Amino acid sequence: IEASNLMLLPNDLPSHQLACLVLNYMTAFGLLTSAKQLKPGDSILVMGASGAVGTALCQLGRVLGLRVVGVATAAKLVHVNAQGAFGQAYDQPDLRSRLYCLTPQG
Repeated sequence: IEASNLMLLPNDLPSHQLACLVLNYMTAFGLLTSAKQLKPGDSILVMGASGAVGTALCQLGRVLGLRVVGVATAAKLVHVNAQGAFGQAYDQPDLRSRLYCLTPQG
């Protein structure tokens, strides 16, 4: 394994938390790199953006230069927006039209 593919992990983090962290980000990375050849400026829609994998998708998507629209409950939009996504609430009456406005290119 090349050193550039490794990272130092904190000693005080329990192994079950480390496993969850790695699995969430590996899942998100796999989704972002295998589904389509995404390029900076492309848009992605993350349903459940406040969950573990959703948060990872928002963060990694922004690192990759993607326009990230994250959908979650209204109570969790502060968290979604803090990840760099354009947060939208599931229950807003005009969600579909808002999504079209935020991602006009699809």
